[in-house]
Amino acid sequence: VFSFVVGILSGYFPARSGAKLNPVDTLRGE
Repeated sequence: VFSFVVGILSGYFPARSGAKLNPVDTLRGE
C-alpha cells in the first residue's frame, strides 16, 4: 500500500508544488 501511495504522491506533489520540493522524487530515484 505504501508503494502505491508513494506512486500517487510522486506524481501529485511535484505537479502541485511546481516540482519545487519533492522528497518523494528522491525516494523514486532510490
